[in-house]
Amino acid sequence: MRLTLIALCLLLICLSSESSEASPQPSITGYSLLNSVTLDGKWTSTEEWADTSDVALTPWSGSGTAYLKVKHDNSNLYVLLDFISDRALSWEDKPLKHGDSAMIGFGLDQIATYTFQTTWTDLDQFRFTAWNGSKALETDLNSSGSTSQDSSQDPYNQDPHLIYEFKVPKHLVTNPTSFTASLFDNDDEVFMFWPARNNTSTEEQWGTLTLVDAPIPEFSTQVLPIILLASIVVAVVLLAIAHRYARKRSILGQRAKPQLSRSPKIAFGA
Repeated sequence: MRLTLIALCLLLICLSSESSEASPQPSITGYSLLNSVTLDGKWTSTEEWADTSDVALTPWSGSGTAYLKVKHDNSNLYVLLDFISDRALSWEDKPLKHGDSAMIGFGLDQIATYTFQTTWTDLDQFRFTAWNGSKALETDLNSSGSTSQDSSQDPYNQDPHLIYEFKVPKHLVTNPTSFTASLFDNDDEVFMFWPARNNTSTEEQWGTLTLVDAPIPEFSTQVLPIILLASIVVAVVLLAIAHRYARKRSILGQRAKPQLSRSPKIAFGA
């Protein structure tokens, strides 16, 4: 029993040290899709983007709420930027203002190789642009983007807000790749970034995007250690109960033996 408790303590120490170990760089995983993507700038169904994990974007100025999702198939990777707090559409009116927009960037060693941006230019129009480094390209590289305010199927929030979707050919990016994503809400002058950007820095911040050739697991890797720990705790408790029960039976058995030996003797004969 003591050995079991010692083993449990050692496991707790290992799990706590593993969970507290700082990641050198923010990361996101793109899983192999189970649900196909219709590039229409919205959740086409509540299940369309449910087959991959998400990360939250962080406001660089102002406040806001937005989520990022990435997944892929054999040919393309797909990105969803769900800007829940951007409820009012603002379009481009040069040189007075920029339109609401979303941007994703892929790089090598944190240096941009390809960047893609969707910008609202009118009430019902948007522009999709591709860059190689800092140079705008005349071709879209077979990539595309879409956006809308239709959030009727959005499991995060069904109040109308801006949603962006991107499709990028996988041959354009390495795996893993440096990756960054940003959103701009012109009305509230809010910038949102993944990974989080230092409030005093204007330099691009990069994370790591890794594409895995498997669907998202039923339980996330962060939940698995908790499930394992809970299972061990339950096992230890059951062992302790069984040990106490066996010991109690042993004590009762030992008490019963003297009582049997004291049973009255019967004398035969006169």
